[in-house]
Amino acid sequence: MTKLVNLSEAWKGNEKLWRVYWLFWFPVGVIFNIVMLLLAKNPHTVAIMVNGIIAVLYVFFLIYSTIILIKCAFNVKHRFWSYLLFVVLIINWAELLLGFFRHL
Repeated sequence: MTKLVNLSEAWKGNEKLWRVYWLFWFPVGVIFNIVMLLLAKNPHTVAIMVNGIIAVLYVFFLIYSTIILIKCAFNVKHRFWSYLLFVVLIINWAELLLGFFRHL
């Protein structure tokens, strides 16, 4: 059985962009966001601490996935997708930073 996304090949920049984006970055990011939203609605102290831990893990995930996405960005037939990816990453990071500074 083959892996959906070979993360070691993605780290080297040898994986196709669509595989890294649609089979790794997008679904894992959605799962992180759903879990954080569900925990944010729970006012218990444990849920708040777990949400903080998950938020830190999410930042590490974003750093790692941004690196592999950039490394694989030009493994496409049309460069349009590479530039669109850069726009999506900039928006994603801007949203994360704005959310962080909003809660200071």
